[in-house]
Amino acid sequence: MAEPYGIAFSPRPGEESSIDAAILRLPEQDRPAEIAGAIRKSPRCLLTMELFVRYYAAKVSGLASVFLPSGGIYLAGGISSKHETFLLDGQRFMRTFERNYSPHMRKYLAELPVMLVRDYSVSLLGAANAAVQLGSGANA
Repeated sequence: MAEPYGIAFSPRPGEESSIDAAILRLPEQDRPAEIAGAIRKSPRCLLTMELFVRYYAAKVSGLASVFLPSGGIYLAGGISSKHETFLLDGQRFMRTFERNYSPHMRKYLAELPVMLVRDYSVSLLGAANAAVQLGSGANA
């Protein structure tokens, strides 16, 4: 999220707001939380979040088009839990998710259940399970 904020929307010197100037002074790894927290105060932060959600939805849509999950998509982890309201508001995520680059996939994607997992520990359990299976050679 910090990259589109800092690069694609670089204002000319002196044109950034005090919020934007403060965010740009932060180390890059600290910017995403500040950008998300400032979406109601900074048009630049709002636009950055909009672009981030579109990119996230397009990537998930592309993966769904490749793997064709029959049980649906489960959005879990920090991104979805931290930005739930923004993802759901006005169906931001779903609008882009369903508008796939491949027209013949749009009907499939519109009917595919997409669930937002609110329990953050579920994603950690999934990662732990994958680590155990990889460690035991179960997927070899």
